[in-house]
Amino acid sequence: MPLHLHRISLAAIAICSIWLAASSIGRGDNSRPEGTPPEIQNPDYDLTIALAKSAITVGEPMLLTFTLRNTGIRETRVIQSHPLRIYQIEIVNLDNKQPVRLTERGEQIFKICQEGSVAVRKLKPGEGVESKLENLTEIYDLSHPGEYSLSAHRRVHSQTGPRYTTIRAPLIKFAVEPSP
Repeated sequence: MPLHLHRISLAAIAICSIWLAASSIGRGDNSRPEGTPPEIQNPDYDLTIALAKSAITVGEPMLLTFTLRNTGIRETRVIQSHPLRIYQIEIVNLDNKQPVRLTERGEQIFKICQEGSVAVRKLKPGEGVESKLENLTEIYDLSHPGEYSLSAHRRVHSQTGPRYTTIRAPLIKFAVEPSP
C-alpha cells in the first residue's frame, strides 16, 4: 500500500476511535453500576418470569409467564415466537444441584419449536409483551419432589451498545410436593 494511503487509513481509524469513545460518554440513564455485567442489568429492557403457583404436586401442570418490557428511551423491535425458541430456560434441582432434563415429550416439543416461525414486534418505551409456557411439567422432568430454581434469558436488540445483548430474568424458586 502506498505510504500516503497508509497514513490516511491510520488517521481515519484514530478519528473513528475518538468519535466512538466520545459518543459512549454521558449516556445518563443508560449507565450501569460499575461491575454489573450488562446481561444482568440492562437499562433498555426488563425481563421477568413468574409461575402461577410457588408449589405444585408431582404431575400437576405449571404455567410459566415471561414478561419483556422496553425500559429504554427508544422504540425497539423484538422477536416473538414460541417461548422455547426465544428463551433459554434452566431449572435446577436444589436438593442435588443438578439441572433438570427435558422429558421425552419436551424434547419433541423443543425440536418442533426450533423450526417454527418468528415475528417481529415493535415495542414503544414502557410497553411490554408476555409469552406463556402452558405446561412446564410436560416439558421438564419435575417428577421428583423437592426445591427447584428457575432462570431464563434471551437475546434482544440493544438500543445503546453492541447490536445484540443477553438479558436475564431474576432467579425464582418453587417446590414440587409429593402426590397425595
